[in-house]
Amino acid sequence: MSSIKKSGCPIRATVQLYWYIHHYRPRQKKYDFNDKIFGLSLNPDQTESRRQAEISPNIDKWLKEQLAKAPKTAMPNYNASTFFNEEPARLIGCIKGYDPRAGFSTGIVYAQNELTNEDFPIVISIEPDGRFEAEIPMIMPKYTWALFNERVMVPFYIEPGQTLCMILDWDEFLTYDRRRNIRYQFNQIEFRGSLASINQELMNYPTSQFNYAEYDKKRKTMAPEDFKADQLASYQKNLARFENYLKKQPLSVKAQTLLRNRIMLKNANNLFNYTLNRDHFAQQDSTNEILKMPIPENYYDFLKSLPLNDPSLLVCSEFSEFINRFEFCELFNKAQSKYYQNSVENRKKPEKNLLQYFNEEKITLSEDERNFLTIAVKDQLTDEERSQLEQMKALSETFNQKYKDQIQEYAEKYVSPLQPDQTQMQIDVWKSKDSILVNTLGLKPNLMYEITKTRSLEFTFNNAESKEKASVYWEFLKQGIKSPYLTTTGDALFNKNFPTSEKIAAHPLPDEPGTEVFKKIIAPHKGKVLFVDFWATTCGPCLGSIQNMKETREKYVDNPDFDFVFITDERSSPEKSYTNFIKEQELKNSYRISNDEFNMLRQLFRFNGIPHYVVIDQKGDVIDDNFRMHNFEQELKKILPSDK
Repeated sequence: MSSIKKSGCPIRATVQLYWYIHHYRPRQKKYDFNDKIFGLSLNPDQTESRRQAEISPNIDKWLKEQLAKAPKTAMPNYNASTFFNEEPARLIGCIKGYDPRAGFSTGIVYAQNELTNEDFPIVISIEPDGRFEAEIPMIMPKYTWALFNERVMVPFYIEPGQTLCMILDWDEFLTYDRRRNIRYQFNQIEFRGSLASINQELMNYPTSQFNYAEYDKKRKTMAPEDFKADQLASYQKNLARFENYLKKQPLSVKAQTLLRNRIMLKNANNLFNYTLNRDHFAQQDSTNEILKMPIPENYYDFLKSLPLNDPSLLVCSEFSEFINRFEFCELFNKAQSKYYQNSVENRKKPEKNLLQYFNEEKITLSEDERNFLTIAVKDQLTDEERSQLEQMKALSETFNQKYKDQIQEYAEKYVSPLQPDQTQMQIDVWKSKDSILVNTLGLKPNLMYEITKTRSLEFTFNNAESKEKASVYWEFLKQGIKSPYLTTTGDALFNKNFPTSEKIAAHPLPDEPGTEVFKKIIAPHKGKVLFVDFWATTCGPCLGSIQNMKETREKYVDNPDFDFVFITDERSSPEKSYTNFIKEQELKNSYRISNDEFNMLRQLFRFNGIPHYVVIDQKGDVIDDNFRMHNFEQELKKILPSDK
């Protein structure tokens, strides 16, 4: 399952999408009366018939039948032993007045796992009569969003094992769209099931409009301590507003907990976000002395007021942003940067450089090659020498290819022995962070800090030198993790990245709606191993990867054993740019499918960011659902039979 964090082109990140829709999104152009929203004409002189906004007896019966199968009792509180629970939840309901002419038949819910820094989309299937349903993987209770037509965000609260019914109104969809430039608060949703009352309580609490322009201005004009005091005053005001609301409208304990947590986390996120991009702002406005002021260490003492051992913080939608900001806190980042910088500065120089090695091995070089290498091995270059190297770029590429084996032998003999132990460096960085947590931030080891450790595992395991090194790293981190669920999570990640058998075992596609879509695409290529690339013309890294692989594709053109397949969607790849690009890159097996179908494939292969690569075997089974295309040549040898 879950930007300061990932590379690539993210299709979605909860926090970023939320901010975009409610704060960044510019005003739209005035509507053309020929335009339509959700299947309705915007021309006031034109009338179209549509269904009345009511629930049909058949739908009402279906909803009651589904809820009758669901548990009748929700989680008693957030200290329950069942807080971490991997039983999936169900979201069901209907959109009263839904019209299939709207052009969308799916919605999206994002299954998040902040413990491992993963999330992926789950498709909400919408029937022509407006009924919808989705099964959502869970690891804990969650206050989250359902996204319809990539523009309407409907908040809801759900728990593992539970079924929540939401009855939405098409007219309110239209109201939401008309008021897209403000944070619209839904008030016509009907909830059913054991979680109905808490959802109603959360929906009824009045939300205030966040003024991002004003916030951004304060970031650039207020000194750190002044900004912190200003935010604290706003935080106290919001808490007082909440307490006054409780006097008039009593709430359940769980609803009170969530609303208080949201107020706390929003305040913490605002304080964290003040520290972001200050160097960039300072470069844009070199006369702004405020932006040159360092962030004092005591700025972060607001963390002391947060219940960092309380798992209920994880339930809030704001937690994704909070944990991301916490793990990349400036103090932690500086410690890590300083440590790696010292390691580089203290690194020993090889006994011999590459030119001396070539002389030692009596490798004959041409005059141009020797001149190039003489300059290339220097520690410091003059401006003239830099210019010469730039002019020798073509020679450099040819040289590296021609002497690839000799360069590798040199590195193994003289460079690798001097390289620091990467695993030990990572462990030392965590020791430094542990010290900062206690001695600088004044915090005790806590659940939130433990989560930052498990969030580091996927990246570390993916880049580990060996299984043994990764095991050493994980065993060290385990010592500082008290939560049994987190250690179990870390063990599962380790086993996933380092399976007992080194042989690549394929697995069949799961029984999901996206499977049929995918099978139709790959059917013409049955009998070959397929390297499937999910991409878009609006994704820079996607285009760069395809361009970089052009020579490789030409090298293996018409290969009888494997082929490349490219899949994108109509919305992310406008027809004109799509047509031009596939022609330029000579993409043979490229498919441009509907947004709904692409969403199904995102769920099928559990990805949010593109480019994303999947490998399929000759039978249509999955060899690798997160392939590293940059290692294509090396991985190809592992995937194809040895006699190929």
